[in-house]
Amino acid sequence: MKKIKDYPLFVYGTLRPGASHYHLVEQEVSLRRKARVNGRLYRYSSGEWDGWFPYLTKEEGIVYGDLLYFQHTEEVLAISDDFEDNGGLYQRELYSAYTEDGVEHTAWVYFIMDGMEGDNEWIVEGDWLNVM
Repeated sequence: MKKIKDYPLFVYGTLRPGASHYHLVEQEVSLRRKARVNGRLYRYSSGEWDGWFPYLTKEEGIVYGDLLYFQHTEEVLAISDDFEDNGGLYQRELYSAYTEDGVEHTAWVYFIMDGMEGDNEWIVEGDWLNVM
């Protein structure tokens, strides 16, 4: 049975390389691969954080991001869980991601918690780096 440390993290928003919060995980990245997941990407539009961050749902669509492998996965997941408010705003779970060569990988992915979606902007092209 695989352990937490055996799975990469799929990032699609502010934790992606080139985005505003990549610095939180950058030092621990041992391998990065461009990837995609099935789902829909939205820009969160509510309250004080209006428009500042994306979220992912399991609706039909494609979302682009990166698979990040870490030297110390459990430590990085503790940091990202805190940053993403795991169990509050987002829920981290294992999900299929596909690299550019079409290979399926099981990865940790943060999805918006049920009931938190609201009336937000769908990012049709599925790439946060193109709209931030």
